[in-house]
Amino acid sequence: GMADVEWELKSRGKTADELVQELRGPINIDVGQATLQDIDVDHMLCQVVALINGESLNSEFPGSSRFQELSARMDLQDGKLRLSPLTAQLPHASLSGEGRLYLAEGNFRAKFAARLAPGLARVDPACRVNERLTDIDWPVNCKGEIDGDPGSWCSIDSEEILSDLASDELQRKLKKEAGRWLDKIIPD
Repeated sequence: GMADVEWELKSRGKTADELVQELRGPINIDVGQATLQDIDVDHMLCQVVALINGESLNSEFPGSSRFQELSARMDLQDGKLRLSPLTAQLPHASLSGEGRLYLAEGNFRAKFAARLAPGLARVDPACRVNERLTDIDWPVNCKGEIDGDPGSWCSIDSEEILSDLASDELQRKLKKEAGRWLDKIIPD
């Protein structure tokens, strides 16, 4: 893909470690049509959707993620890179979130909210989504070592999704029952 990167970094120190620890300033990145190797966002999302649908996946997944757009605003200070916000548009989902990269330790943590698009079913029939699945934020948690295996960095919190879906369904039923009750006591 193509990337635009802007930064204005400053540092001071006598050793490489001091220079890294004292780096300060903003970094802004905008990327179009990029591929992230070894992390397959569609596959992660489809696994949970298929679980909710009570079905199994049958398609082959590419093992990478193709981003239509990716934008990140970062601030470097005290040996930490603060990512806030990151937004990404994929063919079947959008992501937004924030995180931190600890330069000296070489590790990071990030939390994202994914929003599914109805076209996810094109990836695999078990990935079909309805309005109740596209109306919730799907929590994606990422953490790991920079030099680690990217495929193990991120996971989707399926328990939180199932809890959100159950809560939404309960609210829907309560509203429906309240409407019926009001219709009985306040006739047209």
